[in-house]
Amino acid sequence: MNNKNKISISKRYARSLLKLAEEQNSILKVKSELNNVQEILNSSSELYSALINPIVNKNDKKEIIERIFERDTSFEVRNFLKLLIEKGRFNFVHSIIEEFYTLFDISENIAHIQITSALELNDEQKHTLEEKLALKLQKKIEVEYLKDSSIIAGLICKIGDNVIDTSLSYKLNQFKKELIKN
Repeated sequence: MNNKNKISISKRYARSLLKLAEEQNSILKVKSELNNVQEILNSSSELYSALINPIVNKNDKKEIIERIFERDTSFEVRNFLKLLIEKGRFNFVHSIIEEFYTLFDISENIAHIQITSALELNDEQKHTLEEKLALKLQKKIEVEYLKDSSIIAGLICKIGDNVIDTSLSYKLNQFKKELIKN
């Protein structure tokens, strides 16, 4: 199966799960439970392998889902996982969860931003930066701050696929390229 089909399938299942969560006013709960599912699956490659293994009986897989996830997930999320087992789509579970997160962010108007600076920003600087970005983007923002002394000064701001690089190292590299051209 090609990547385009995988993305299409993942989106379809994620949309269905988001719609169910919206109907039950449990979007945040489902998002949190999916995070738990992902953590459990990532921590046990044997569990994930068993759940995608075509030799293991579907009913056994559903029983495994029930036992492993009964404390950490709602009936609806467990049934969703069992549906993936029934339809032979459990191998898409990680991409479905990622698509769910993407759809959640769209529905909640959230932008994820990564800001890299040469020095640690203080709380006031972070707050000012976050306010300006939220106002500019007209979105709620979730920011991840990174420190990289190699950028010398300035900031690198990643918003999705867009990068705004105001670092001194970037400007020096651009200047160097211009000198080489001439």
